Amino acid sequence: MFAHMTSPPTRPAVGATTLILPIALFVILGVPLVAVIWDTLNRVFAGHIDWRWIGATVVAAVLLWVLLKALARTVTRWEASRFH
Repeated sequence: MFAHMTSPPTRPAVGATTLILPIALFVILGVPLVAVIWDTLNRVFAGHIDWRWIGATVVAAVLLWVLLKALARTVTRWEASRFH
């Protein structure tokens, strides 16, 4: 009657640690980068232009982009392993 609900999965599920650790690492590394970008935008909009902060923001934006690309690749790998 409810066999479809209780049958075991055909593939082992991805462990929670496998999913949580990369996401936690992304958050830990990404939040300071976003904070630098946010702070610089606030300073520029307030009329306080400091080229050192703008330079730091360019570096932070590039690092954030690299981090986002790495996370996207990781998620794509998870999806591919889930369906194949």
